[in-house]
Amino acid sequence: MAKQGWKPKRTLVYASWDGEEPGLLGSTEWGETHADELQKKAVLYINTDNNDRGFMFTVGSHSLQQTVAQVTRGISDPRPA
Repeated sequence: MAKQGWKPKRTLVYASWDGEEPGLLGSTEWGETHADELQKKAVLYINTDNNDRGFMFTVGSHSLQQTVAQVTRGISDPRPA
């Protein structure tokens, strides 16, 4: 979509930490460091752990329940068991 000229109305930030960081010093520290900016500007913050095959379990704001349910209906495991 970007190659066709589409741009998001908001900045998208994707950050990845290698594995479960010892003492949660990666994602937690980043969130704490940027807390003021996130509170002022963020629409959505997703922190995922154990991105693995199997059952998808999500926790978050109740207001996102329908959106998450709708999005996940369209996801299929590329390597079904």
